[in-house]
Amino acid sequence: MIKKIAITGHSSGIGAAVLDLADLTCNGTEIRGYSKSNGWNIADSDGDKIIQELIDFDPDIVVNNAYYPEIQTKILKALFEEWKSKDKIIINIGSISGYMTGILPEDQYLTCKETQRNFVVRNSFIDEDTVKCKMYNLSFSYVATPLLTKSSHQKNTENMIQLEDAALAVLECFDDDEQGYRTVERVIQCKQITLEDMESNWRTGARNMAKHIIRTNNDLKS
Repeated sequence: MIKKIAITGHSSGIGAAVLDLADLTCNGTEIRGYSKSNGWNIADSDGDKIIQELIDFDPDIVVNNAYYPEIQTKILKALFEEWKSKDKIIINIGSISGYMTGILPEDQYLTCKETQRNFVVRNSFIDEDTVKCKMYNLSFSYVATPLLTKSSHQKNTENMIQLEDAALAVLECFDDDEQGYRTVERVIQCKQITLEDMESNWRTGARNMAKHIIRTNNDLKS
């Protein structure tokens, strides 16, 4: 039985959709969200503050959703090292951009998502007698989050992955152990879009992500 769930970046986008769906379906489960809206900036103390909070809360499942350069990756690696011998689940919200090296403009976001994916996949080969903690990485394509829709010039968003579907994909990892097989890395592509739309979405996402990081940095200084 799942007793505790932790979600980083729970106040909008995929994190908020996961929180809502888990609240509806995981009866009797304590769910904690961590975002700037309730005083948790994952970049605070270089990520060490949120890592210690998650370790102290000791949830059965962590949805590692909030992104900040290097910090989301640090959370993933630190929690796995802490919980290797425990029956835990870490679900990392990745991005299809981790596969786009040489196609999309290279930046730190692509590198971080590629690193996260590789970490999850490579550690899935360790024998379960040695490692009990299960990790999953979901490499989403364009999801209809405020990061893309709030100021996007793309008027048509029905080809994007809808938030409810993204949340459902996350919750499917809560119990994904059919006969010992697990889908540790899943690429979830949006409906077909034009190259022009893909590039427009990428520029919008990159621009808004840069603004998000600047606001995060300013919050740390205040």
